[in-house]
Amino acid sequence: MRSILVLILAMILGGCAVSNNTQTNQEQKPKQTLFRIDAKCEPCSQRGYETLIDGKLYRSDVAINCCENIRTIDTSAALKKVYIHKVIDLIETQKLIKINGKYIKFDKNFAKVFYETLAAELEARGIYVASDGDSPYTYRVQFEFDNIKSIYSPGANYLNSKLFGTLKIKNINKNRTLYITTTQNVSDLSVSKIDDFDLYMNLLIKQSANKVAQEISKL
Repeated sequence: MRSILVLILAMILGGCAVSNNTQTNQEQKPKQTLFRIDAKCEPCSQRGYETLIDGKLYRSDVAINCCENIRTIDTSAALKKVYIHKVIDLIETQKLIKINGKYIKFDKNFAKVFYETLAAELEARGIYVASDGDSPYTYRVQFEFDNIKSIYSPGANYLNSKLFGTLKIKNINKNRTLYITTTQNVSDLSVSKIDDFDLYMNLLIKQSANKVAQEISKL
C-alpha cells in the first residue's frame, strides 16, 4: 500500500514539474524569438550598418547585433550600477505608419521591448542592472519615447523609419539629458498586413536600446 502511495505521489509531482516548465518556456519564448535573425555583428559604436534580413536589405545608423567580444565593456575600477527607473511608452496616437499617404495604426509596446533589450545590453557590457535605485551612486535611468516617423512605399517596397526618444541619467554626481534618435531603411520589403512591420519595429526599438547602452558605457 505504501509503495502505491509513493508511486501516486511521484506521478503528481512529475505532472506539476512538466506544467511549470511549459509555463516558463511560454513566458520566455518572446525573449528568445524576438530578434532571432541572421544578421552580422558589428561594433555598436560605428556609424552606418548594413545587413540582409530574409533577403531584404536592412540599413541603420547603429548595429542591431553588437558582437559580444567587441562591445564597449565597462573597465572602471568600481562596478557600474544602473537602475532602469522608468521607460515611458510611445503615445498610442503616435504609433502610425504612413502608407500611400494614409496613416495606419499599429499595436506595439515600445517600453517592454526597450526595457528587456536595454537590460541585456547593459549586462553584456559588464554593467550591473540593479533592482532598485536606493544607492546615491547608482545611475537612475529614465527613457521616454517621443515620436516615430515611419513611411512605407508599396510601389518601391521600401520602409523608412526614424525613432525619437529622451534619455535621462542621474546619480549623486551626474545629471544628464540626451536626445536619442535612430533610423532604419528596408529595401525589397513586400507586406500584406500591418503585422508584417512588427519585426522592423522591434529592431528599431532595439537600436534605441543599443544607443542608450553605449551612452551609459561612456559614463
